[in-house]
Amino acid sequence: MKTVPLFDDWMLDFHQDIVRRFGQPELCEQKIRCEDDLSIPHAHGDGYVNVVRDPKRDVYRFWYTMAGQSEIGGKNFNNFLCYMESTDGFNWTRPNLGFAKRYGFDDTMQNCVGFDVYPTVISKVTLDTFESNPARRYKLVTQHIEGHILDNNITGRIYVSSDGIDWKIIEGSQWYTNRMGSDCDNNLIFNPISGCYQIICRPSCLDRRIAIVESEDLVHWTDPQVVLHPDTLDEPLLQFYSMTQYWYHDYFVGFMQRQHIASSEASACKWLGKVDSELTYSFDGRHWNRTDRQPLIPRRELGKPGCEQIYTNSMIEEANGGLRFYSGGHDVEHCAEAPPETVNYNIEVLIHTIRRDGFVYLEPKGGYGTFSTRILIPRNDQLRINVNAPNGYMWMQVSDSKFNPLPGFSFDDSIPFSGDDIEVIPRWKGGKSAADLRGRNIRLEFRLFQARVYAIHWDFQIQYGDPVIERI
Repeated sequence: MKTVPLFDDWMLDFHQDIVRRFGQPELCEQKIRCEDDLSIPHAHGDGYVNVVRDPKRDVYRFWYTMAGQSEIGGKNFNNFLCYMESTDGFNWTRPNLGFAKRYGFDDTMQNCVGFDVYPTVISKVTLDTFESNPARRYKLVTQHIEGHILDNNITGRIYVSSDGIDWKIIEGSQWYTNRMGSDCDNNLIFNPISGCYQIICRPSCLDRRIAIVESEDLVHWTDPQVVLHPDTLDEPLLQFYSMTQYWYHDYFVGFMQRQHIASSEASACKWLGKVDSELTYSFDGRHWNRTDRQPLIPRRELGKPGCEQIYTNSMIEEANGGLRFYSGGHDVEHCAEAPPETVNYNIEVLIHTIRRDGFVYLEPKGGYGTFSTRILIPRNDQLRINVNAPNGYMWMQVSDSKFNPLPGFSFDDSIPFSGDDIEVIPRWKGGKSAADLRGRNIRLEFRLFQARVYAIHWDFQIQYGDPVIERI
């Protein structure tokens, strides 16, 4: 099943009185809680929230780092990876995993996970849904540091696990060797389009742009290649702090953290600044596009966690198709040193939700609006539309390459849809349906009144002209 998101006009041939708008995730007022604590103010360590929903167990899983230093097995490391789980994503338990005594930790660290070789700096755990080897379902990006971080003895390492709790290093893996490492989210996914693993990182530690490294075997990796760079339409001096990537229904979405800095700071690397996250998207995972350049989740009112920095780093697809976002919200700006003594530093995990495909939608400017796709060649009859029209209507017309309606598929023949459904099945009078369209060169035309269309779901080829091109 292909998904046609409506981020841009590339899949469209015509629209009239139609506007594109970007969805706004809604804040959940319910806060996360843990069984032995009223809140979890420290549960995301360096600010990157790491939550996964495992559909096999239908459980939410939360990894977070505890900062500190300890001599264990001759290793001096400063990140301890801990784990919690939940059935609803709000109320969490810290299980006793049995590794604390092995490392000499006390009971406060009973939920630390295990490593055959403990890493120095831990980035992010991901669940690889494309992995066929059960022992490698979960993957973790880390960095190994020998000596001081400025001494350049840093190597990126990859770990794998069957359960996300007991981790094994991939021998010989070196995903990153540049000076000072990559100080950001460093999240790994498998790219089904390129057939490679890829990690979003920085070109170097303080080079705040978005880069990518790739590997076919998790051992040998390419050098960082910049894929997103601030341009002339951005505000002055904007820097791209990091980006979290997800494969989502046949395309990729990214949440790019942007740092808004002041030119008055006398430093080669600007530290002070506010942070928010901008939505990006890609059809191949390598070439990324910007959207409306507004924050996906705006910063909150002054005095509340998230008023100065919001790092959106985890996206969860719920069983009902809706999306949930976990973000680290800070009420103090990003800075190299502690804020003034009179400023209290509060951090909170924020949760937002949005409907399936809710990143972007098309709707009329006012009154009626129409739009048409390019020429499609359907492979099956499973046409589905994500539409919201609780007090309006959507009509659909099927036409040929010259915009002539097919017999029985005109707007007059269309049975209008009213309501809210993520998988509307279009219907026409006389029993006509998408089953009659397989293998034909057709366009889908939409007429909307007080309605929003979020996405088109169908298995088809795209006829740009000649030849047929399979992917954008």
